[in-house]
Amino acid sequence: IYRYWQEFSDVEVPGLSGRHTLTQVVFCDIGTPKRAFNIYDYLRAALEQRGMPSNVIAYVHDAKTDEARGRLFQQMNEGKIHVLIGSTAGMGEGVNMHRLLKVMHELTPPWTPAKIKQRLGRIQRPGNLNDEIVVKRYTTGSSIEFYKWHLLEQKAQFIRQFMEGRVSQRTVEDISM
Repeated sequence: IYRYWQEFSDVEVPGLSGRHTLTQVVFCDIGTPKRAFNIYDYLRAALEQRGMPSNVIAYVHDAKTDEARGRLFQQMNEGKIHVLIGSTAGMGEGVNMHRLLKVMHELTPPWTPAKIKQRLGRIQRPGNLNDEIVVKRYTTGSSIEFYKWHLLEQKAQFIRQFMEGRVSQRTVEDISM
C-alpha cells in the first residue's frame, strides 16, 4: 500500500488539471476497529510509521451517517483521502469513490462470488479516470484465506456453467489452477 502510495503520488491525471495522488481501497472483513488488537489499526500504524500522513488514511466505519459517508466518498473522489480501509458491507453497494481509484487491495476474501463482483464494481466502473487499475489479493499457501479463495473460484465456475445452461447433472467441470 505504501509503495503504491509513493508511486501514484503527485501524478498527472488525464482530464484533470494539476497533479493529484491516486487513491486506494483496502477490503478487510475481519477485525474492524475497536479497542483490542485489530488489523485496521495495525495497518494504519504501519503506514504512518513508513511516512504516510494519518490525515490521508480513513476507515469507512468512522462515517456513521449517510451524510458522513457521502463526505468521505467525496474526499476519496477529490484525492483528499488516499487510502480507505473498510469491510465489503461498508464499501459495497451504492458506494461511489472511484474517480481517482487506482489500487484495490483484498486482505480477506468475501463470502460469495457476488461480493467479489461488488468489490470490483468499486474500481471497474465508468467515471474512473485511470485507464489501468491494480487489484491485489493477499493470501499465504495452506491458509484459510487460500482455501476460501479456491472455494469462491469453484462457486463462480459452477454459477457460470449453470447460467450458461451447461449443467445437466450434479457435477461440473473441475477448474484448473
